[in-house]
Amino acid sequence: MSSRRIDSEGRARMQPKRCVGAAISALFALAPLTAPRAQTASVPAPAPAPVAVPASTVAVEPPPLTVNLYPYLWLPTIRTTVNYPIRGGGTATTTLRTTPGDYIPKLNFGAMLAGDVEYQRFSLLSDIMYLNVGATGERVRTFNLGLVPTDASKFVQATQGTRLGTTIWTLAGGYKVAEGDWGAVEAFAGVRLVSLDDKTNLSLGVGLSRPDGSVVFGRSAGLTVNKTIADGIGGVRGRVFVGSVDAFGGGRFFVPFYLDAGEGANFTWQGFTGLGYQTKTFGVSVGYRYLSFRGGGDATIPKLNLGGPIITGNFTF
Repeated sequence: MSSRRIDSEGRARMQPKRCVGAAISALFALAPLTAPRAQTASVPAPAPAPVAVPASTVAVEPPPLTVNLYPYLWLPTIRTTVNYPIRGGGTATTTLRTTPGDYIPKLNFGAMLAGDVEYQRFSLLSDIMYLNVGATGERVRTFNLGLVPTDASKFVQATQGTRLGTTIWTLAGGYKVAEGDWGAVEAFAGVRLVSLDDKTNLSLGVGLSRPDGSVVFGRSAGLTVNKTIADGIGGVRGRVFVGSVDAFGGGRFFVPFYLDAGEGANFTWQGFTGLGYQTKTFGVSVGYRYLSFRGGGDATIPKLNLGGPIITGNFTF
């Protein structure tokens, strides 16, 4: 009896100690779960190791549009053959050759501007020239009144002056077929318009009559023509750089070239080359430009040729 009492009393004394130990163990087990979040947040997470990205997966934005403006000054010698219509039927054929020294003092208005917009390999280009000048030296060759052409020298004493108004506009789309550190070559196709607005005053020694006796001209006469024609064209243009980047300004010298040809109402072709200097935003070139229109003998404009020196600026935006 006494031993059982002692054993039960020992177990009774050990039970509170076991409860206290279990409670302490539970507190240590719950400590990580009940700790304030601010303590865990204050410890920064380790940064991820850098991972190499393949070049093929890097997004490359397409280049923006590039706008180039080319103001230029072209001083061509102008040669024309024009069939002026005569009231009542027939034509008067005239020829004219005028140089810059002749028409610049009589210049009424002139404008010359070219430009293009480039996107990757594609481009849209335009070139417009307008001249309104006075000229001397036009000669009336023949009067064609429906029968045998009549030699005009028998009637015309002099031409009192010519007002020559000419508009030439080229519009085309291009594609860059080759490009490198050496330069670039672009093929293009489009249309060229030429508009001729001419007036010539004549002084005749005697009047001009038709075979039926009707009067064509008295002692003075005026000839007027207003004609617009269009031709489809195709060609190439570009530049070839000469040498490396120079020390002053970081630019490069280059040889520009341009050639086109086409046909519609008549045959036309144009060529240009020279020498230029180009930086990233500005360039200038000097050279020679020639433009020709050829029609049939009975066309309103059988011939129009312009050729002479040209200086061109280049502004890139």
